[in-house]
Amino acid sequence: MLKILSTSQIREADQATISNEPIASIDLMERAATACFEWIKFHFHEQTTFTVIAGVGNNGGDALVVARLLRSAGYDLHTFLVQYSDKLSPDAQINLERLGQSGIEVSIISKSSELPQIGSDDVLIDGIFGSGLSRPAEGVAKSVIDLMNAHSNRIISIDIPSGMYADKPTVSSDSVVHASHTLSLELPKLSFLFPSSEDYVGQMSIIPIGLDHDFIESVESPYNFVDGIDEFKADFERGSFGHKGDYGYCLLLSGSYGMMGAAVLAARSALRAGAGKIRVNVPAKGVDVLQNSVPEAMCSIDLGEDHICSFPSLEEFNAVAVGPGIGTHEQTASVLELLMGEWNKPMIIDADALNIIAHHPELKTIIPANSILTPHVGEFERLFGKRESEFDRLTLLMESAKEIKAYIILKGQYTTIATPKGDVYFNSTGNPGMATAGSGDVLTGLILGLMCQVNDPLISALCGVYIHGLSGDAGSDLMGQHGLIASDLVESIPFAMKTAFNLEE
Repeated sequence: MLKILSTSQIREADQATISNEPIASIDLMERAATACFEWIKFHFHEQTTFTVIAGVGNNGGDALVVARLLRSAGYDLHTFLVQYSDKLSPDAQINLERLGQSGIEVSIISKSSELPQIGSDDVLIDGIFGSGLSRPAEGVAKSVIDLMNAHSNRIISIDIPSGMYADKPTVSSDSVVHASHTLSLELPKLSFLFPSSEDYVGQMSIIPIGLDHDFIESVESPYNFVDGIDEFKADFERGSFGHKGDYGYCLLLSGSYGMMGAAVLAARSALRAGAGKIRVNVPAKGVDVLQNSVPEAMCSIDLGEDHICSFPSLEEFNAVAVGPGIGTHEQTASVLELLMGEWNKPMIIDADALNIIAHHPELKTIIPANSILTPHVGEFERLFGKRESEFDRLTLLMESAKEIKAYIILKGQYTTIATPKGDVYFNSTGNPGMATAGSGDVLTGLILGLMCQVNDPLISALCGVYIHGLSGDAGSDLMGQHGLIASDLVESIPFAMKTAFNLEE
């Protein structure tokens, strides 16, 4: 789990590292740039030609170090310094002098008429601006960024694509480098995790550079990046004498006539996640579908033929989920209201259950505390409203979770979990192949299966989202993204859990 810090907090982390390690700032720059160089060396063969484009600040200093290390390793390269200011940072000045002492020529670009020639096969290394940028690129820097984007070359941005902001929205009309890869130093930037940033960031890699760990742990930030869940391993380990009663009994209200696939996917997912037992409440016409497709599940036959009109006694169950494929019939809406009134513990609410609440907003007030809601963007907007800026939508997500005292999982790339306490977790796993019908039903079942084992909504949400994405990544590795279907995710859950928790079978 990584914290996501603001640019000012990152600067403080740099200073804390310099003071506490201790290490000179020039040596910290060398260490950071060396880590970037090692990544580049691993990913590009020795015949690659690089064009390094540095600015006058510390980000430019990083790029100049990378240029020196590339030349020492035998790579061909061209190095340019974009002089948008007469003053270089002290560490950038030192590294410019070191390049000269190494016999590496650096071409100065101080006017838009002096733009560099870029070879068609060159890999560009962008170090013009760092994360501290506070206004749009202009003048010669803007011209160079526009030139870089006009070519189809691969671009590696050091720490952040030049022209992009780390802590606020980037205006689409601004000149921003469109990187193929972004090497984010130590921690991800908040702005990298929004859909509109994809064209700027490309593929993000987090490059550890040894910033002061104790300082980072001491800094308060509501934002977190979930890059692993092994800290929860002990919650899911099993003893030799365990039996199904030890691993929970869950209830799933799901399905309607023509939508029984959602119930099948969610039920199978809950069982694959390790639930001891599951009972699925389905309309009468769906019983044969469920029992033929998920023989391991018990059926609760609803009073309704086509849609859910009732639910069984809740006394036996450890966890409850409602929503996948249930439709929005008024009788089903009444059942949801009764269910939320009777169940006095957190529940998982998804899909049509969310749509029912959107149609009957007064139901928000009776959502059980610490429940888990799993909307996609459209469902979220119907429930809580629409915002133009992704930063504003994040704020609304956080405010909504606190207001209704629930965990809200906003699904998508870097699926985002907002907690009732105001914390936010961005998930690192998953891929575009998971944008397929039924993927959300799998997530609901997965979280349900985890919840009935640990009885902790935060652990269930964090682990469920991470394992769900990891299942998609496993399926994608096996068969590619285009053919990935929700059933593939279900079948990959055991492998994903074993991998995520490093479980020994």
